Amino acid sequence: GFFDDWRDRNLFAQASRILIGEKDDLYADYDLVFQGLIENDSRSWTDFTVKLQDPRKGLTQSIATNLLTKTLYPSLPDDNVDKPKPIKYGKQKNSKCMCLNETASGGKHTFLLADTEFNAVASLTTVYLQGKPVSVDSSDLTAGTVTLLASASVTIDGDSVTVAENLDGITADFVAGTIVNGVDIIKDLMYRYDDKNYTSTFWDTTETAAAQLLARDTSVSVDDDKALQKVIEQICVDIDGIFFFKDSGVYTVRLYDANRAITKVIKQDEWLGQPSIDNNGSEFLSSVIIKYNHNLADNRYEQYENINYKAEVFDTYKTYKTTTIETNLTSLADAQAKSESIMSISKLVGDIVTRSIPYTTDIEIMDFVVC
Repeated sequence: GFFDDWRDRNLFAQASRILIGEKDDLYADYDLVFQGLIENDSRSWTDFTVKLQDPRKGLTQSIATNLLTKTLYPSLPDDNVDKPKPIKYGKQKNSKCMCLNETASGGKHTFLLADTEFNAVASLTTVYLQGKPVSVDSSDLTAGTVTLLASASVTIDGDSVTVAENLDGITADFVAGTIVNGVDIIKDLMYRYDDKNYTSTFWDTTETAAAQLLARDTSVSVDDDKALQKVIEQICVDIDGIFFFKDSGVYTVRLYDANRAITKVIKQDEWLGQPSIDNNGSEFLSSVIIKYNHNLADNRYEQYENINYKAEVFDTYKTYKTTTIETNLTSLADAQAKSESIMSISKLVGDIVTRSIPYTTDIEIMDFVVC
């Protein structure tokens, strides 16, 4: 029969769908309830099981894949050979610059700020030598490079230190590209590294556009083999958003919006069984620390602690609890806004009510329903 050659077929990572309908329904009348990829399958003489995975789980490709080589840069220092060109979005603070010519050309050394295959550097603010501002000879923002005189120097502890003596000690403040909104960065990453352009074929463009209006600006800095899914995950932390694949087969980004339209009304006679109720005590906080404006070379952050509700919360619960969240946000205002979004949920212990209804295809993650 149809499955006689099953063992010779390639199922892994193939597109798959789950449709639900009644026995006598036409195929065209079935409801699509899930689209994803085949993760694995198992079979016996009597059973066949296919395990499906969320498409986000397949976004495992590294984004920093363009490497520095001596073919491109003949005088490249050995320590920089085969290192990835760093992928950058947004404001970069004290970002390490990679020397491209160990042997000075015309008495100058050139350093790479970022990979500009897709997005040029928007502006260069300051270049540092061992943490001290140093004079710039020239820059090429399209190529993502800055050139310094080998003899350019700064004074550290009374001693003159030159660029030529410290090729691995160059850092810079700059803005990488013009895409800084968190949702816009996700859209660009999916286009550049997963070939999903921003059209209705791949995206819920209406909902994603609404999320973009609410999202904070943030930044990205990747100089290792970090996967696309992990980069997007951190952006979602920064903007308090969810990036997911809808049952209709398109990606979307969703942010909480108290004014969001009601998706569904669930009536009394639709409920199955009794509700179960748990409180969210594990999420309780009396304050929160947001780390932001990452100093990349020194791996240090500025931080903001929201203690606005500490006394009020202690009066109610007689206990304190705080947590620290690292972000790629670049401004104090955005760190404060994120802290408020966290405290609005975590300063009070409330009930989480769980109850079942018959299967329905018209509810997604974070939909608003009236019960």
